[in-house]
Amino acid sequence: MKRYVFFALLGMLVLSGCSYSYTENDSVINVLADSETEIMNHDGDVADDPAIWLHPHDREKSLIIGTNKKGGGLDVYDLSGKRIQSLKDGKFNNVDLRYGMQVGGKKVDIVAATNRTNDSLALYGVDPQSRLLYPIAARTISTLDESYGTCMYHNQKNDTFYVFVNSKSGEYREYELFESNAKVDAKLVRTFFVGSQPEGCVADDETDMLYVGEEDVGIWRFGALPQSGDMRVLIDAVKGGHIKDDVEGLALYTLADGGGYLVASSQGNNSYTLYNRKSGAYIGAFRIVDGVIDGTNDTDGIEVTSQALGLQYPYGMMIVQDGTDAPSGKQNFKILRMEKVLDSLHLAY
Repeated sequence: MKRYVFFALLGMLVLSGCSYSYTENDSVINVLADSETEIMNHDGDVADDPAIWLHPHDREKSLIIGTNKKGGGLDVYDLSGKRIQSLKDGKFNNVDLRYGMQVGGKKVDIVAATNRTNDSLALYGVDPQSRLLYPIAARTISTLDESYGTCMYHNQKNDTFYVFVNSKSGEYREYELFESNAKVDAKLVRTFFVGSQPEGCVADDETDMLYVGEEDVGIWRFGALPQSGDMRVLIDAVKGGHIKDDVEGLALYTLADGGGYLVASSQGNNSYTLYNRKSGAYIGAFRIVDGVIDGTNDTDGIEVTSQALGLQYPYGMMIVQDGTDAPSGKQNFKILRMEKVLDSLHLAY
């Protein structure tokens, strides 16, 4: 493990041309949330990870999809934060989605989530007319013991869809999705390991890269292709870096020509860090503080999009899990206009 960290760190410094400094010394910008979802229906640590589904014709009809770890499965919200569907299918931890998989003679947007009730992969399609999710898995797809985080990847060259699932042991499995009798099935195509417990991950479909959060270590970059093996580069580190354990959610704000930003949840100091998408270089950090909408703490999952979502979110949106909503004391998801975040750090969008 130490050898991996040393050489990966050296590679990152050469790549980005920057050096580490401690998180406590970094300048952290304060921003305010713009809205929030309805609170969870259970007390305690319930909400975890969000995804954003983009409506194909009317972006104001897009959806926020969030996991419920206490048997609530998935909660689906409109952009105002109103809950419009609850799928009580198990203890779901992480969720992600991809667009346009060929299933049953039509293109279907696929939502994937880890079900900790039976350590399986839950799969859903999205009906763009009703804006409701429906089950689409061909069978119960068992994954690995103590399944935890997940993210999806679309290989655009051969139009193949994949799901990554990890466990608390540090194991990662990559599954290829395929059609089976107008449903979706999965087969294992790759296994690799990080040294300790991971959770959040995000794949960059344009660059075929996978970013992985190892909670007490840092952020790694792997190849996303099944043949990529276990070679990795360290993007940021908990010890001597800019991020504070636990490393939780990861998301990508993509711009043209490979531009944009990797965003991470730095749970240990209630902040969010940004990195250059091309180089991996650290850019800056921000916190979501109390305003008309309360701030966030102990954030698990996050999601961002650079796509316009109507007049209210013309440059995209960020969704953030909040560990304690005020004044309810429960959990929910906070919603931000992305240009507010990027303006505060003097970044392009």
